[in-house]
Amino acid sequence: MTSTPVISTPSVSRIESGVSLHGAYRLTTSERAADSAWDGFLSRANHTHVQSGLWGQLKAASGWKVHRVLVEGAEGVVGGAQLLFRPLPLIGSVGYVAKGPVLDAEAPGLYRALLGEVLRAAAAEHVRYLIVQPESEEHGAVEDVLALGFAPSLQPVAPTASVVIDLRRSEEELFAGMNTTTRRNVRAGQRHGITVREGTRADLPVFYRLLSQTAQRQGFTPEPAAYYDCMWEIFHPGGNLQLFISELSGQALGALIALAFADIVVYKRAGWSGELGKARPNQVMLWTSICWAKAQGFRFYDLEGIAREIAEAALAEQAIPIENSDTYKLNFGGNVVLFPTPYARVIGADFGGLPQRVLSALQSQPLLERFVKSLRAS
Repeated sequence: MTSTPVISTPSVSRIESGVSLHGAYRLTTSERAADSAWDGFLSRANHTHVQSGLWGQLKAASGWKVHRVLVEGAEGVVGGAQLLFRPLPLIGSVGYVAKGPVLDAEAPGLYRALLGEVLRAAAAEHVRYLIVQPESEEHGAVEDVLALGFAPSLQPVAPTASVVIDLRRSEEELFAGMNTTTRRNVRAGQRHGITVREGTRADLPVFYRLLSQTAQRQGFTPEPAAYYDCMWEIFHPGGNLQLFISELSGQALGALIALAFADIVVYKRAGWSGELGKARPNQVMLWTSICWAKAQGFRFYDLEGIAREIAEAALAEQAIPIENSDTYKLNFGGNVVLFPTPYARVIGADFGGLPQRVLSALQSQPLLERFVKSLRAS
């Protein structure tokens, strides 16, 4: 087993201005959480919201630092990566790049150069442990990640599988694509008188109460209410957030926050009071949000995450014996999609030829496990 390599960026020359050159492209760095040019590129190229400046602003408000590497060509921004990092006791700063780097340019070695600049930026920010979860396997992403000293990680920072609904079908086709029980439940909820309305900022306390009730039943800790206030402030003004409230006779039963970016609407968070389940408030609410996304002209609705083993079983057409939130999502008739798994590396130290052992030791630390769970929770 080889030792952890010294950070290097193949085929890139460094100049004093802080701009790295690579053929017809240049790599620049920025610590601005908000960046309209970057978000414009991501939106035009249909990349994920977790690489956006909007998401960077939200995370910055929660104590994270943002360091972005941009790839610029004659036509402007054509790629980049958003590094988020924060210090942890004992370990030092830990950082991650979720669903990135992203790149919409073809040039030999450019992806590796971009990733190498991310490594250099992480080292400059004293990040000791870096997780990268590529957006896709295009541009030889996995090969480049491994070539730069990363190893497979046990700690995903973004879903590695999801259910994605193609909204380019008619509403009738979307409804017919759901399984029989789900269609029946939606119709039953509508007959019971379940209504769904678009919420306002004044409804955030209602959303948070319902989310907290769900968290108590399911045994997880939700983000603080201020997190969702901040999410509203950042995402809603540009039309990137929609809140849905399901009600029966004026009583709020369920609430759902969807984030919209580029051509995708993402089911981000939902809560339920636990009451009147037979009235099917949650199925009606989710179906309503899908119809809203289609009416707004979005192309896809991402239910944001199911267990990879469930996804693999579904793709293999194997029986899934346990009914849970994953099978609930599957029942809405989308396509099961697998995403790349995470990779990690230790930065700035030579561990005597034992990088994988060091990674395994770090990944087994309860503090790091809690850290990564907090990433997945937000």
